[in-house]
Amino acid sequence: MLPTLASFRDRHRGARCFLVGNGPSLAQLDLTKLRGEVAFTVNRGYLAADLGLPQTPYYLLSDPLTYQPHAAEVRQAPVGQRFYRSDVVALPEYRDAPDREPAIEVPFHKAPTMDEGHFAVDASTGLYRGFTVLLDAAQLAYMMGCTEVYVIGCDLDYQLEATHFYGTGPVERQRLGVMPIPRVLQSMAVAAEVFRRDGRVFANAGVGGRLDTISRVSFDALFLSRA
Repeated sequence: MLPTLASFRDRHRGARCFLVGNGPSLAQLDLTKLRGEVAFTVNRGYLAADLGLPQTPYYLLSDPLTYQPHAAEVRQAPVGQRFYRSDVVALPEYRDAPDREPAIEVPFHKAPTMDEGHFAVDASTGLYRGFTVLLDAAQLAYMMGCTEVYVIGCDLDYQLEATHFYGTGPVERQRLGVMPIPRVLQSMAVAAEVFRRDGRVFANAGVGGRLDTISRVSFDALFLSRA
């Protein structure tokens, strides 16, 4: 039997957490360092196993446009505890599948949105959309009690030939037309302010890219004291 979403409240109080995006810059990091860390992979992030990423404890899928064409691949992916946003759970490809993979449903609000100043400190009451799955994961990490949350692989730079570390396909190109990068950047700033007010950290530990509305930290420096 699946645990409830609410049962994850404060499960990792005081811990740090990594939110692993799928930008090309991910390939520049030593992902093996994430072994044993609280971390989320998202969408097709399980493919980063080829880059040395260990299986993370949590996996979040918030994008119906990702699930629909890759349902069979996602279903068989070796991932941690699955969280699916409710619009993914409602898809026929998931709802009607005879071999449907168990996933905890995560509710969300279509409006208002995070760039308008909203952030769910308790994700069980519904996420606020920040126009990237990583900000859905940030709200889950906050509810779990994580006090330091670091984003990696969130490049937001789609002028390059490759949009993701695993390349660019038709689905990825379709996403380019619907991702409002200015709203993502503003939503990131809103999330960072919520963390700051509570004495927590929300920062970008990736390399390069356009995510400059939150503080940057060195990924490698986060592991110096643990070497």
